[in-house]
Amino acid sequence: MVDKLTEIDEFEDSSDDDEIVTTNPYSGISNCSKTSMRVVKTKERLSKIQTAGEILGKAAIAHQNLLNKPAVPGIKKKNATNRSASIFTAPLADVKEILDALPSKPKKQKDLKNTIVPSFRGFTWQKDISPLDLFFSTRVNWEDENVYSKAAYVHAKVDLDKHTRAKFAADQSNIDAYESYNLEVLKSLKPDQLEKNNTKLKNSALKLKQLFQLASAIDKPFVEWIALLPKIRKAKGLQTLDADGEVKTLTLADILSYYYVNDYKGFKAVLKNLAGLISTLSDKDPGVKALQAYYKELALTPDVLDQILFLSEAQIPRHAVLYAFGLKMYSAGTTIKAEPLYQKNARPQKNRIYLGKLLLSGNPHTLFSGKDRAVFIPDFDERLGGAIIGKSIIGEKEIQHQAANLEGTVKKGINVKLPKFHHAKAPAHYNTKYGMDDDLYQEFKTCFSFLNGKKEHGKLSWMYLETVLLSHLIHFHELQSFKYSNKMATDMGKEISWYSRDEKTITNPFKV
Repeated sequence: MVDKLTEIDEFEDSSDDDEIVTTNPYSGISNCSKTSMRVVKTKERLSKIQTAGEILGKAAIAHQNLLNKPAVPGIKKKNATNRSASIFTAPLADVKEILDALPSKPKKQKDLKNTIVPSFRGFTWQKDISPLDLFFSTRVNWEDENVYSKAAYVHAKVDLDKHTRAKFAADQSNIDAYESYNLEVLKSLKPDQLEKNNTKLKNSALKLKQLFQLASAIDKPFVEWIALLPKIRKAKGLQTLDADGEVKTLTLADILSYYYVNDYKGFKAVLKNLAGLISTLSDKDPGVKALQAYYKELALTPDVLDQILFLSEAQIPRHAVLYAFGLKMYSAGTTIKAEPLYQKNARPQKNRIYLGKLLLSGNPHTLFSGKDRAVFIPDFDERLGGAIIGKSIIGEKEIQHQAANLEGTVKKGINVKLPKFHHAKAPAHYNTKYGMDDDLYQEFKTCFSFLNGKKEHGKLSWMYLETVLLSHLIHFHELQSFKYSNKMATDMGKEISWYSRDEKTITNPFKV
């Protein structure tokens, strides 16, 4: 165990705490095999970094760009205009076929009564998070809890950090497990604070959901929405007639969903002017008066409208894992700074040991048809004529909730963390936490040492090495999340209906 800490805000990392180290984040399922983890390709890439000089001495490129694009272009062939394939290929681009699986078919799910729908959500710890809040955020267990949007927290006047502490304190096993830490900071909490917060959050979520229900009654042709919202992206699919030759209409709730998925900055702008937009709607139209009255009753503050009214999950884990690793941006065109995750000594930067969290939820078969139904973005796109949502977004299989997911609950929380490479041998727990045996561990360690000797820290080669590692870790969490979903279903006395991406039924591809 670690030495007794006088203050929690000394917390930096749990890697030397035996009790935490030996806990398997994906308990009850098998480790990833070398074949499924593509270890051979990872080794090949690490070898090329050390043997191909053209990657050395170049300016850094951000991990987000390197994951899906070659680090350097292919070599131009003599007397030819084409290029050979780059030997520094995008590390995340070649694992798609292995994960050709979806754990539900939304259009049919309501009829599959003995099934559950797994969903995945990831979020990143902000770099300026305090050690105190990082401790509670990484140690708290959110199992069997609903997930709420940021707007629900602000509307309910519930401080997320204090709520996290209340959740931690409510579990006596936490107090016992962390007796080596000074937990004096918890004494200011009221014993029933967690229950009060949960009640406030659920009530706020229901009120915000009512806003969307009223917005669903406001129906207009797309051309009229364009007049009200001149900066709206003019999607071709929305401006054509439907199959019966009728003009397509969209509800205000549709428009908000459309903005949120395609143009996050635009969505935030619409929210800030939501009162103005609602006031411009003609109260002669059905449903407008009710919406205007309810919006006035809600008295939404700028703080609430500046948050995210929607809550997004994914039907496949990659989308969520990328968010957890901090590799997914909310808005296209966001400037990304190329910053190394590791120090020269092959240890993570002090504020980057824990990167984020991955949540796995178990939802009933009525997720897409119940009272608190979620919007499945590919079906949303199809319903409105197709080609209104970007192809890359369709591939993410996004599940969209309004204010909260009250249909399902969190069944597993995984801290997304970086391994250290200062050990002589890979610790035994590296296999269960990172999908890394000693053989692969030594390959990474050698490559870090090689680049450090070449004074490449923070340059392109270093960033590419880290990206190869990130790709390995992302793939590990993807596979283990899918496998854990099967365990989750079994534990609930249910099963999962698996489909390929072209919606054909397939045999369970991720057995526990």
